[in-house]
Amino acid sequence: MGLMEPAVEVAGDDLTDIEYVASGGTGVVYRAVQQSLGRVVALKVLHGVDLREDRIRQEAWIQAQVSEHANVVTLYGTTTVTGLRTALILEFVPGGSLSERIGRAGPLEAAEWLRLARELSSALAAAHGVGIIHRDVKPANVLFAADGSTRLADFGISGGCTRTVPHLETSVAFAAPELLGGDRPDRSNDVFSLALTVLVAALGRHPFGDRLPVAAMAARIQGERLRFTDWIPSVPKGLGALLDGCLDPEPEERPTVAELLNGLPAVITDADRHLVSLGRPSSALEVGSITVTDDRFGFGWKLLESVQFSVAGGGVLALVGRKESGVRLALEVIGGLRQPSSGSVVVGGVTIEPRRSSGVRLAYVACEPQFFTSLSVRRNLIHFAGLTGSNRAAVADRVESILDAMWLRDRANTRASSLSPAGAQRLHLAIAMASDPTVVLIDRIDTPRDDAAVSELASAVAIMAQRRIAVVVGTDDPQLASRLADRFCVLSAGRVVACGGPDAVVPEDGTEEIVVTLDSSGRAPLLGLGLEVVGIEPLADSRTRVTFLPGPGDTIEAVVASLPESIRSTLTSVEVRNRCLTDHLSRLLGDSPTGSTSARSESLLRC
Repeated sequence: MGLMEPAVEVAGDDLTDIEYVASGGTGVVYRAVQQSLGRVVALKVLHGVDLREDRIRQEAWIQAQVSEHANVVTLYGTTTVTGLRTALILEFVPGGSLSERIGRAGPLEAAEWLRLARELSSALAAAHGVGIIHRDVKPANVLFAADGSTRLADFGISGGCTRTVPHLETSVAFAAPELLGGDRPDRSNDVFSLALTVLVAALGRHPFGDRLPVAAMAARIQGERLRFTDWIPSVPKGLGALLDGCLDPEPEERPTVAELLNGLPAVITDADRHLVSLGRPSSALEVGSITVTDDRFGFGWKLLESVQFSVAGGGVLALVGRKESGVRLALEVIGGLRQPSSGSVVVGGVTIEPRRSSGVRLAYVACEPQFFTSLSVRRNLIHFAGLTGSNRAAVADRVESILDAMWLRDRANTRASSLSPAGAQRLHLAIAMASDPTVVLIDRIDTPRDDAAVSELASAVAIMAQRRIAVVVGTDDPQLASRLADRFCVLSAGRVVACGGPDAVVPEDGTEEIVVTLDSSGRAPLLGLGLEVVGIEPLADSRTRVTFLPGPGDTIEAVVASLPESIRSTLTSVEVRNRCLTDHLSRLLGDSPTGSTSARSESLLRC
């Protein structure tokens, strides 16, 4: 058991060899050996505020109602742990969670996510059949057994179909839009969350990203339509229509889980055989165990050693490392500027070779902006877009689209030499997009000096991701990496020391903070709402950034939706930051964690 992991003592001697596994939304999970039956089990102890015996009995009762289903984690019984508290003895599922699997290996094959949809539908149909709403279906609560089958876990916040809930108790990223508007949970919410979980499994990432800006949050509350087929357009028509229906913004228009289960194909039929060839969305970038050796002095020093990762279209991966870590060298190898001693780089199915770029759609953004200073912004974009060989009309359409997407429309006819540093950076990124790339490599971004520039950079990268471009960002700044990327590859001395999504590089119980940027006129009312404010920073243009800790059960959407309209109208950005992610990346790089206040230090103990 790690030094920072919570210790637990169990009454009696039946459960031995107890090891910490993970901490989730409702409790801490341990692995143990049950001596009387000679089997490995999971021991779940609920979190601090949930340690009331009635809450534990409720979860045990709920779990027992569906425990016999093949795709639900089995409840074996209860036991007494430290402090005379009751804990659950559950089936130990060794394959980890769906979120962990996506972090390690990217999106699932089509046959795999189809099986996932079928098994989760079956599990939820059983739960709904006895009047139970799960209310927290998400990749972290989907576990894989040794045979590849799935188990739905964590019924800790489940309730009856008529239960009234005082506040939003669900994961916002997977919540149905009506819940964000304050509606009472019902069965249709689970259907939406299930379909979104399947979409994430098929896509390899959340379509909204990990940090929802105000605009996206408002769109979800207002019922903006999310369609499975927009993100996985090759899915067979009938299956796509069924999954699109599950994501309907109107709850009454969604099918029940029983209807979903009956509609899902039991096998991939001949008519849908192309689904097999569809597989998972192919990785736009495959870096296969690249090694670079320096043999100049006969010592064979390895400057890079077995670096490997993949990035799907629309994914953003941060290569994080200090100056001599190998980040820039890795980017040079991926970009075809340097030949690896061994290993391979494949972009969109084409293997990268130095000085042979035919068929490779890759853009390399160097540290310093590179464009024609004597040309206007539009003429720069037309020039670089024209290098792709597209016809004149296609180039013009692409340029006009990029001018709007990158907020350069009002500077389109401005000479590039007169742009501000932020404007030059935008043009540099826009030029990368103009080449219609599959992959964009951004080499060692320097951290912008103000929050507005960071937000602008994050928005630009997000726009690339929305266009299904795979983005790899090189940086030595953990905080910037956590703002830009959804996956991370940390290098030290040419070796990978951590790689994957947030779940793969930081414990699940990371402390989150909510950061809002608002006009100064909204500052005083915000501070008067009783929020636990931990930071106030004046910004340019009379704006203020306020950082505060969410209360128990609070979420970004729930907090913002509860604010008076007079305050909401002053917000210019809202995001959730995982402190532990930034601090853990810093530790991997050998730095001290950020922050110095006692409150911050205390919260970091949970990391």
